[in-house]
Amino acid sequence: MATDKLNHGCDVSVAICTYNRPQMLSGVLECLALQEYANRLNWEILVVDNHPAATARPVLNAYLSESRPRIRYIHEPTPGLSRARNRAIHEAYGAVIAFLDDDVMVPKTWLVEMLRAFERTGADCIGGRVLVKWEGQPDDAVLACERELVAFDKGDADIRLFRREVPIGANLALRATVLQNEPLFMCDLGRTRTSLMGCEEIELLLRLLRRGRRIWYSAGSVVLHRTGGERLLARYYINREYWNGVSLAAVDKRQLNLLHCYCKAWARLAQTFLFVLPAWMCAHLVDNTGAELLRTCQRRRYFGYWCGIMGLAKAPA
Repeated sequence: MATDKLNHGCDVSVAICTYNRPQMLSGVLECLALQEYANRLNWEILVVDNHPAATARPVLNAYLSESRPRIRYIHEPTPGLSRARNRAIHEAYGAVIAFLDDDVMVPKTWLVEMLRAFERTGADCIGGRVLVKWEGQPDDAVLACERELVAFDKGDADIRLFRREVPIGANLALRATVLQNEPLFMCDLGRTRTSLMGCEEIELLLRLLRRGRRIWYSAGSVVLHRTGGERLLARYYINREYWNGVSLAAVDKRQLNLLHCYCKAWARLAQTFLFVLPAWMCAHLVDNTGAELLRTCQRRRYFGYWCGIMGLAKAPA
């Protein structure tokens, strides 16, 4: 990030990376137009269109012509969520860069609560609460595991986060200064149209934690994540957790020595047979579908981790 961007006088850049969801994008822009106290801030909205055909541009044309918060449209045609986020970081003028997914709904207090959390905590990074707005009827097991598998909800009080208990990118804000001279999101980890690799936020935030940066959870900075389609189905989360395991293995290969990685992989496999499978069997026998799904996802994540460390898993090209 160029140093002169930090002297632009912009308080916040709200970055929305989008891929071929113009209707949802329009919804989050409507929410941002209603933010409380927004007229007291010097802020901007960056829309990073990651679709090669620039499908978000017609939506932005309508907003750019109206008197709203300053909106900038950026076309990043190279596929990949990490590439889109990195482009937003390079383009942003704000002292704080706040990331939102294009499928969230934002209460009118979201922005001011996020900034108040920075002031209260002195944090370098804030992860806001992500609650679920179901769009369709989820499987019973998914509904029972909403908090564990779908939401990011650490309760009603701000807390400092450590290790892998870090925020998710649907509602994430960082001070721009912490990203100076720091490698950004790893492009081989972010989601693409065909790849299920993820955990790019975890990789970046773990690096920041190792450098002594402070990461906090803000209970008051809430978004509602619109969740429908395949994400209503248990099989989606089972598949996702396998690839989360593969992705976590890729993170550890970057940050830990190889012997540590191998020991951890075999420990995960042992845990699967000694603890996870028996817990799954008990949940199955008593017909506790929520617990059964959680143990299935845990088993798939551990197996994915083992496959990733052993080099046996390849994401779709």
